[in-house]
Amino acid sequence: MATLVEFSKAILNLNKEKIFSETLKYFKANKSEFTLEQIASNEYLVSGMLTALVYANI
Repeated sequence: MATLVEFSKAILNLNKEKIFSETLKYFKANKSEFTLEQIASNEYLVSGMLTALVYANI
């Protein structure tokens, strides 16, 4: 199991590579390892997911 920091870094790395659909798939597959509070309190993760959502829907 990855830590929340590792999870967040993986999300940000996928976004840097501009493969936003993979970012969304990765999040969906791994989000169950963390509580909603953990995810919501990580501003980098939230920012990364918002970025992926915006660019994946263009």
